Amino acid sequence: MQSTSVQQPRRTYPSITAHGPIRTVAFFPDGKRIVTGGHSDSSTRIWNLDTGEEDGEPLRGHTFPTLSVAVSKSGSDVLTGGADNKVFLWDVNNRQAGRLLFSGPIDSQICSVAFNSTTSPTLVASSGSNGIINIWRVKPDMDSTPLKRISIAGNPTISSIQFSPGYPNLIAVASLDKKARVYDAYTGQQKAVFNGHTTFISSLMWFPSGQRIASGGDKTIRMWDSRTGTPTDESLLGHTQLVKSIAISPQGRFIASGSNDKTLRLWNAVTRVQIGSPITHPSSVNHVAFSPDGKSLLSVTEKSDVYLWEMDYLEVEEGVQLARGVIDGLVSFSSDMRAELRGVLAKEFHDIRQYHAQEMEEQRRLFDDKATDDEGRFDELQKALNDVKETQDIQFVALQEALREASIKQETDIQELQSAISTVIQKHATEFKELRTAQNEFATKQEAKYNDIQQDLRSLQKGIMELGASIKKLPTARS
Repeated sequence: MQSTSVQQPRRTYPSITAHGPIRTVAFFPDGKRIVTGGHSDSSTRIWNLDTGEEDGEPLRGHTFPTLSVAVSKSGSDVLTGGADNKVFLWDVNNRQAGRLLFSGPIDSQICSVAFNSTTSPTLVASSGSNGIINIWRVKPDMDSTPLKRISIAGNPTISSIQFSPGYPNLIAVASLDKKARVYDAYTGQQKAVFNGHTTFISSLMWFPSGQRIASGGDKTIRMWDSRTGTPTDESLLGHTQLVKSIAISPQGRFIASGSNDKTLRLWNAVTRVQIGSPITHPSSVNHVAFSPDGKSLLSVTEKSDVYLWEMDYLEVEEGVQLARGVIDGLVSFSSDMRAELRGVLAKEFHDIRQYHAQEMEEQRRLFDDKATDDEGRFDELQKALNDVKETQDIQFVALQEALREASIKQETDIQELQSAISTVIQKHATEFKELRTAQNEFATKQEAKYNDIQQDLRSLQKGIMELGASIKKLPTARS
């Protein structure tokens, strides 16, 4: 039985509506802010939900409207993808220039972006109309080269991607070929594929455990085992037109869905029962999102109306709905029917207990699978280290051989140099000896010439003296 009471939103946001189309929205981890994109001026804007006003400067970098946004677990970074086929990573504290991760041909566009659920390492991904998922690892010295590029056969447009909260290396992908898939973000290996929707899948979400996935498409919401790709429950039926967006509460208890039938619906994920009446909107409900604490639910319409709803009311509505069903049954049913009702209630409680038991078993399997996965990664890492060590050993031996050959060559070169120097020294010694002999001979000759000159001078002096004596002996002329 559905309640006929009408819930009023806690708040509407005309300031956000005034900026034109809203094609994407995401909560910040603090639950007090949201980021929106798709505005007519191609900006991406951050809003304070308490004041309803814009929080800081807009993010400007796209030349066409932003089609998808995502916020990091720390809340310090925003990822945007646009109709201009570009992907930007923004520092919320410095909004002047985003880091361009990808820029592709203008005939394609980025339809979905996502952060993984961890801060170390932090992975980001984008996908679009070309059927390709690009994955990057966020680090200070990162460039635009993807860590991994995954291509889907047939290149269908990818409408939605989301990393697993339980397995940070897994990413779920929904596309217009009516299928959803799970890939390993590091290896690109396909882990599971989901078939069942009759039209394209517009939205998908992981449950908190990482063991199940919910997808929205055609007029239904379907739930799947993320490891096998098999349905886990009956489809949730109620919408009369295409389901555009789904969201799962942080505890995994509720599923919210928005549709072209202009309604927002809330479902109990355990009993698969719709809670209360559909909440009617003035136009198609294009986006729904739970706040990180699960206490609020955001809905955005095709006409860009933004509503914030209290989850406390919806939980009360669920209790009232169950109580009314019990009271009506007690009033109208016979004792036999009441006994049957007790049996039904007992079965429901049994199903709930069984569900929680399954959840616990899934958590145990999650731990075991993760341990196995970690062990496999450790083995791969050990093998890689062994390969590196073997390569280094080979390189070290080669280096030693090269050094030995270089040492021998150097020793040979030194010996040749020493021999050349010795030859030059001997040659110079011989030349010096010859020069010394020539100098001695020259000195002897010079000394002999000097002695001859001295002898000539003495002879000349003697002659002069004799001439003087002869002159004195001549008679003096008389007057």
